[in-house]
Amino acid sequence: MREDLDLIRRARAGDAAALDSLFAAHGGEMYRLACAMLGNPEDAEDALQEVFVRIVARLNRFDSGRPFQPWLRRIMVNECLSRLRRRRKDPVVVADCPAAGSVPEPDGNPAEVIREVRRALRLLPPKQRVAIVLVGFEGMGLEGAAEAMGCSVGAVKSHLHRARRKLKTELEGLLPEEERQR
Repeated sequence: MREDLDLIRRARAGDAAALDSLFAAHGGEMYRLACAMLGNPEDAEDALQEVFVRIVARLNRFDSGRPFQPWLRRIMVNECLSRLRRRRKDPVVVADCPAAGSVPEPDGNPAEVIREVRRALRLLPPKQRVAIVLVGFEGMGLEGAAEAMGCSVGAVKSHLHRARRKLKTELEGLLPEEERQR
């Protein structure tokens, strides 16, 4: 985006307002992404703050010939993956993440179904969870997800396949009878 490049140029020159505008333009999406991956609003806020601290430190290394958003998304995905790996060693209680657009509530389904889907998502290994969030919930294409995850399209497909299989097993009781037999 042309606006991002102008803001980056100004931020590199020391314009704090441009940096604030850059964060304002992308903060909501990055928070939603972190919340969907981490499943916890507090962890998502911490990740967002850490990512923006990194952005400030690395802004001079950003290649202005490339789009800003994929670069930012990649940093956020890496931060979330790192947090998910640490969480395996030090588990935390995960709360519902109301701001996450990750699991839209289907018409007529009770809140319990949404909680079960979120619970099942939290059981996925980190890369599978990230793949599902990026492709399934954020609507990102395979190529964009591969770029954000720093892997090949084939690896994203593999993570998606495994994640969907695990989610189907975890959520089988919630599926209508005709879906369970597929």
